[in-house]
Amino acid sequence: MIRELFLIICYSDVAYLQKTPVNIKVGALFPTDERTLTAYSNSAGALTIALDRIYKEKLLPDGSNFTFLIEYDECWAATDMGFTFKLIDEEQVDVLFAPPCISDAGMDTPDYVYIIPDTSMLAAVELPFWIDRNTPTDGCDNDSRAIGNRTFLIHVDTTSGVADAFKNFSAEVMARMSDWPFYCTNCSHGQQASPYSSTLYDAMYLYGKVLGNAINKTGSSDPKMYRNGSFISDFASQLEFEGMSGTIAIGFYGVRNSIYHMSEYSANDALVPYLQFTMTDSGANVSTLYTDPTTTIWASRDGVKPLSAPKCGFQGNGCPINAFEQYKGIFIAAIILVVFIIIDLLWTSPENLRDENYVGNQQGDVYSFAIICSEVVNMRLAWESSEEVVPHEG
Repeated sequence: MIRELFLIICYSDVAYLQKTPVNIKVGALFPTDERTLTAYSNSAGALTIALDRIYKEKLLPDGSNFTFLIEYDECWAATDMGFTFKLIDEEQVDVLFAPPCISDAGMDTPDYVYIIPDTSMLAAVELPFWIDRNTPTDGCDNDSRAIGNRTFLIHVDTTSGVADAFKNFSAEVMARMSDWPFYCTNCSHGQQASPYSSTLYDAMYLYGKVLGNAINKTGSSDPKMYRNGSFISDFASQLEFEGMSGTIAIGFYGVRNSIYHMSEYSANDALVPYLQFTMTDSGANVSTLYTDPTTTIWASRDGVKPLSAPKCGFQGNGCPINAFEQYKGIFIAAIILVVFIIIDLLWTSPENLRDENYVGNQQGDVYSFAIICSEVVNMRLAWESSEEVVPHEG
C-alpha cells in the first residue's frame, strides 16, 4: 500500500513537470527594399537561427510549436499601423518584431545629425553601412555617403569577439532564407546579413528564454499567462547570455548592462569612437574619447556644432518674412489693378487723342491703338505716305 502510494505521488510529480507544449505565433514586419538596414531578404533568417538555439537548449516544453507571420511594411507609418493592428487583433500573434526604419528625406546638410543605433555589426565587420554589397550594385553609394558622413553609429564594443562571430552568423542568415518558413530562393545574391539581423536574433532568443522562465516558474502554459507582456517581462530580470551583439546581461529593472560606443566614419572610412556608454541598472555612465570637438566629432561639419533647434524653428515659421511674402495678397491685388488700368488706358486713348478737326474723314474715323504705335515708331502720321509721289508727266 505504501509502495503504491509512493508510485502515485511520483507519477503525479512527473505529470506536473511535463508541462503542456505551447503554440506561439510570431509576427514580424520587414521592408523589402535592400537599401534599408532592416530588409527582409537578409534579416529574417536570424529568427530561425535563434529558434534553433531555443529548441537546442530546451527552453520550452517538448512539442512547442512556432508559427511565423510575415508582413512587408516598407517602412511606411500608415502601413506599419495597419499591419500591426492586423497581426495583433486579427491574427492574435503572441509576439511582434518590428524593425527600426530610416528613410532618405534628402536632408544631408550640416543642420542634421543622424544617430543610428542598429548598425553595430557592419561597423564591427568591415565596410561602412552605406556601401552596397549587392551584385550588381545600385550605383547610389556616393549619394548615400552624404548621409553617412553626417551619421553617428551607436554600436557594441567592437574590441570583443563579436566581429568574428558575426561573419559566420551572416553566412548562416543568408542560407536560412531558402528554408522554412521563408522559402525565398532569390533572397541571397552575394550580400551579407543586415545589421538588424543580429539584434533580431538576440530579441528572438531573449523572448524564448523569458517565455521558458515564465512557464517553468509559474508551472503554467496557459496562453492568458504568456500573452500578458507586462507579466512575462518580469522574468527577464537578471538574465545573462551571449548574443550576436555581445554579452546580453539584463539587470534587475530590465535594463541591459553593456558597453556601447558612439562612433563616426572618418574621411578614409575608418570607424572612430567618440563616446563610450556603460549601461547598468543605476543608469548610464558616459565617457568622452576625444579632446577638441571641432577637429573630431564636428569635423565633418567644418567644426561647427549644429544648433539644437533650426534657425527658423522646427515648423519653419520662426524667421522674419520679407515684405512681399508677408503682404503677397496685397501685392498681387495691386499688380492686377495696375494691369487693368493700363488696359483701360490703351482702350480709351485713341478717342482721347483723336483730332476734332478730322472728325468725319478717314483720319478721324479710323484710329486705333495700333495706328498710334505705328506713328510713335515711324515718327510720322499714319496717313502720310512713306514715299513722295512724283506726278506723271505725259
